[in-house]
Amino acid sequence: MVVKCLFMKQQEVQMQSTKLISIQAAALLLYSILVILLIPDPNYNTSQSLHDCHDFTAGWTMQTANIHENAEKLPNLLHTDNERDVWLRRTLTDVADGDCIGFFSFQQQVDISLDGETVYTFLPKDYMNSDTPGNKWHFFQVNSDDNGKELTIHIRQCYFANRISIPKIYYGSESGIIMHYIIQEVPHIALSLIMILFGVILFVFCLSYRKKPDFEKGLLWLSFFAVFRGTWTFIEANVYTLVLTHYLLLSHVSYLCLKLSVAAFLQFINVSFHNGANRPLRYLTLASVAEFWVTGILQLVFAVDFANTIAVTYLILLLGGIIACHGSIHAAVNPPHLSLGRRQSSYIARTACTIVIIAASIADLVRYYTVTSPDIAFFSRWGDFIFVCTMSATFVLDFVALVRIGYQAQQIKEEAEQDPMTKIKNRACFERDIMSGCEKQWKRQSIVVIDLNNLKLFNDEHGHGMGDYYIIVSSEIIYDSYSPYGCVYRIGGDEFCVIATDLSEDNFLKIRDAAEKYLETLRMPNYQLHMELSAGYAAFNSKFDYNLRDTMKRADELMYQRKTELKKANASKNPDTP
Repeated sequence: MVVKCLFMKQQEVQMQSTKLISIQAAALLLYSILVILLIPDPNYNTSQSLHDCHDFTAGWTMQTANIHENAEKLPNLLHTDNERDVWLRRTLTDVADGDCIGFFSFQQQVDISLDGETVYTFLPKDYMNSDTPGNKWHFFQVNSDDNGKELTIHIRQCYFANRISIPKIYYGSESGIIMHYIIQEVPHIALSLIMILFGVILFVFCLSYRKKPDFEKGLLWLSFFAVFRGTWTFIEANVYTLVLTHYLLLSHVSYLCLKLSVAAFLQFINVSFHNGANRPLRYLTLASVAEFWVTGILQLVFAVDFANTIAVTYLILLLGGIIACHGSIHAAVNPPHLSLGRRQSSYIARTACTIVIIAASIADLVRYYTVTSPDIAFFSRWGDFIFVCTMSATFVLDFVALVRIGYQAQQIKEEAEQDPMTKIKNRACFERDIMSGCEKQWKRQSIVVIDLNNLKLFNDEHGHGMGDYYIIVSSEIIYDSYSPYGCVYRIGGDEFCVIATDLSEDNFLKIRDAAEKYLETLRMPNYQLHMELSAGYAAFNSKFDYNLRDTMKRADELMYQRKTELKKANASKNPDTP
């Protein structure tokens, strides 16, 4: 009854997982369509030579409705009194032809002017109906004629009315600024790409081995988590804006990946460590999926921006992390399966990594709301990498432990079915196999019964050691002769049986005669007794046999007839031989 309940529970979990996988697959399809739309900017020029990139944050004047001050160096953040706009001004000096001014804006509207004349704008499109135009690298070309002109950069913070993020401004060639930024972001980009690649490889592995009985279904969710988080953290490295023009679309994809990664994380924890039976985690997973679709629809109809719903996403992640840690600590004390030490270490590792993810997410959330950082995945990128690597390692170790247990169980099973002397299948295995199958299978099967002649005399006259030698040698000949046609069993001291498939009587006679001749060549000199096999064959016939046991009885009778024939033949050849 317990086994039946566990099986039903497992089926229920698999059905729920299948539904959620369908949801995730739909999301991935949506992302694929969006990515197809990400067409590189044909006007992007990479032919410039690489020049040095210089810091250009000194000598500016900052102005808001209530603030007007000269800044020796621009700050990263400007606190205001419920204001969103800041004007950065400076007079251009010593600028050369072909150079540019570059900076990155995060959820900000940008307007650049020279001597009051607007020369560049980055505003939301009318058809997008969004507060933010997205995130973008801005490059403003200057030349020697601009010396002496006043450069004004007007920045409007799209969210958060009490602080304005001031971008770091660079001066130099466009290619130099790009290379300077990319070199800084290489570790972050590499981690993100490794995560994505790892998730894809893990997903392919899951597709290949999903039908294996020892397949860990949580690996599929870990692959989703790695792909979603890797994509999110890669986009947040803000490299895509250097070659792509769909800035707002990529920003939305980033938010969607973040939201989907939470559902994948919760489902991974629930399936892998609770067999899908943790109800709070199940409900939070459904809530996360619902939040993904609801906020996506609201953004689609221009009701709510993703940026305003990010707190809900992190709240679900935080609650799930707390529940996961509580369950892990409880399970670590009483590991449910595998060896105590191995499973205990798995839960401890999972708890530690979950704490790392939660701490990193909280740190990024604080930076998002207090610093308005353009990289809201700065800490999560490292926490996610540690989590994926550690979880994969624990799965590998658990898998190795399961393989070892399975190997030991297989060894025990083989030893239980094996005759200790001859190493072929024993009587218990024979009793099981002869009762299996049905008449449709029996029609192709036949029984061969084999007996060793003179074994008792061998034991009496030459000792049991010579009798054991007789049994072992005969078993090897029997096995080599009949194993290509079926299973060979030792069913008694000197009795062997073969359950053969597609073995005709003509082939049996050839095999029997060849075995007898071969055994005759092993006759030992100066020994009157010699080793000899008597074999009987019968094919299943529904007219005479109810099952294979009836077939065996007929084969046994024919075996005794053969034994009598051999004894008479030996008696005529050697009247003095027993």
